[in-house]
Amino acid sequence: MPFSGNGTRALTAPMFLITGHTPGSGKSLLVDVFAVVATGETAPRMAETGPEEFEKRITATLVAGHRLALVDNCASAVGNSSLDAVLTGPTWEGRELGKSRNLRLPARTVWFATGNNLKVRNDLARRALMVRLDAKQERPELRTGFKHANLLKHVRDHRVKLVVAALTICAAYRQAGHPAVTGTGMGSFESWDVAVRRPLLWLGMSDPLDTQSTI
Repeated sequence: MPFSGNGTRALTAPMFLITGHTPGSGKSLLVDVFAVVATGETAPRMAETGPEEFEKRITATLVAGHRLALVDNCASAVGNSSLDAVLTGPTWEGRELGKSRNLRLPARTVWFATGNNLKVRNDLARRALMVRLDAKQERPELRTGFKHANLLKHVRDHRVKLVVAALTICAAYRQAGHPAVTGTGMGSFESWDVAVRRPLLWLGMSDPLDTQSTI
């Protein structure tokens, strides 16, 4: 995750959509892994809601200073004008809860959503990346024999190593002089593209933007 030294989001990042074919495939767990690596804590959850209520929840999330937020177990298509706005703007203006005045807040939260067979609406498709999990089982919650039986404990125990490894990749790319990579980049998220996507391509990994064709 692109965070600055004082614990706030330094880059405007796309939304990350985690989907699967069946319940129990590990969608929320995967977000918690990201969150623990980035912040040391699991991701705060919220339920999907209508556009007007969601605007209030965005304001409350930013006031609370959450660095990640998860819209969990979405049953309907994800996306509304408020979400589109908070993803691409450096600041957010919303009404203070219970009062008539507006608050102007830094938009520092990285947003996630989970759900089975997720769909998107409005202009979210160009603002999001998709992760698809396929457990290849009808009842993935019954799986056993994992390498790490308690994955979150393993991540917490090894968090320092994981953070150092991620930062080393970014630092190595900068030290190499930001070599050119293939692809056109992600509009509205240029800083994230340079700091996160391009180092991954430089290492020969798959392009995260390829997932947009599946949204």
